[in-house]
Amino acid sequence: MTVPGGDYPDGTFGDDLSGLDGLNEAAWRQQKLGTLQGFDDSHAGFKPTIDNAAKVPSLVDGQTALEHRADLLEGVVGYCSLVQSKNWSIPGGGSPKKLPFDFQVGPAVGASPSNGGIRMHEKGLWRIDTLITFDRAPNFTVNTVAIIGVVADNSGGAVYSQKHFYRTVSGSIDPQAVFFSHTLVIPDDNKYTAYIYVGQTGAGAGYKAFGGTMYSALSVNKWDNRTINSNAPGTVPDGGSLS
Repeated sequence: MTVPGGDYPDGTFGDDLSGLDGLNEAAWRQQKLGTLQGFDDSHAGFKPTIDNAAKVPSLVDGQTALEHRADLLEGVVGYCSLVQSKNWSIPGGGSPKKLPFDFQVGPAVGASPSNGGIRMHEKGLWRIDTLITFDRAPNFTVNTVAIIGVVADNSGGAVYSQKHFYRTVSGSIDPQAVFFSHTLVIPDDNKYTAYIYVGQTGAGAGYKAFGGTMYSALSVNKWDNRTINSNAPGTVPDGGSLS
């Protein structure tokens, strides 16, 4: 916006652009965003100490005591939730690797853990959700890919349906979380399993995916879409004559 011969509106930087000549980004931030930078610094202690705490994954969640309480899933056709029980290093290059989710959180119905993924017992509409937390990549940048892949039995590993999510991880950025979902229809009972795969889009050094209940998750959901009217009368009575 230009203001020839006029005043600059409140809240703009236009009145002192000349003072920005020769400033790099760091100096500009210090000059113009000092207050906000202080806010960031004041919250530094609030950030999870992932480098230390997540080396031994935390498997603390109140739902872990409910593994056998399937009665709490009344009205739900399918549900199962898993996390990674370990941190995993992901090698650079090559094809994406399956990330094992092997620790069940809470009860399950209509689905069950299966070889690092979740098997869906019924055909129909399902939703799959996943959370993956990548560590910093010290001294280099990695272009990562996370994949939800659904594989059918006796398919030779061929993926029936999949969704990809791309993320750049570097040493200058805090550990980054990837959360995404995939909704799909499967045509057969007890034949399809949801897995998570991770890799990188080019050659280079590897990186790490954190485990535990705070930094990892894989779940599937299938809801009952039937409608039951329990108040329907067996016989409809006469209402008399209309007036």
